[in-house]
Amino acid sequence: MSVANNITHSQVAPKGASPVYVDVPGTTTLEPSFSDNSTDINADGQVYVTAYDAPVGQFSLGWVDDNFPVLVTINGGTASSTGTNGTKIDRYEQPGVYIPPAFIAASIEPNIDKVHDPLVACFVTTIPNATAALASKSSGQNNAHEWSAPCKFKADGSGPMIIYEKRASAPTFTSGVFAPNLTAPV
Repeated sequence: MSVANNITHSQVAPKGASPVYVDVPGTTTLEPSFSDNSTDINADGQVYVTAYDAPVGQFSLGWVDDNFPVLVTINGGTASSTGTNGTKIDRYEQPGVYIPPAFIAASIEPNIDKVHDPLVACFVTTIPNATAALASKSSGQNNAHEWSAPCKFKADGSGPMIIYEKRASAPTFTSGVFAPNLTAPV
């Protein structure tokens, strides 16, 4: 048994052969849930068989730091910068025709219960095939911008829908990100 408390890191990458991950700074949520539908097929006055749809997952990705590379990864579009020092402008442009790009999401939560499972350092959640609705930000007086993107995920062919790992040691970070295990370790 391990008890995780607070996401300490999350990251996203475009889905592909050599994904390049981007840190999601100030992550507040990445909590998957699942749904599946079934249809009863009636014959001979009774339920003859129940047909099940493939399960679908959803999560809300929330973060507080403005980060345009995250928006480009999960929503497409372009990010650019112009000017220097006092005249610098960072800009993100969302295309008018929206086709959600597939991306990989991963998060780390430390194990805070070293009594019941002292050999687990952290819990890693990896979602290898996600898409997001357009991200939005909250604003107002005396509050931070909080970005939120409702996301969906499903299995990609015969691959996994979601990967949970209890790790004996925290992953190694390079340039602020880590390489999640997208295939079963051998």
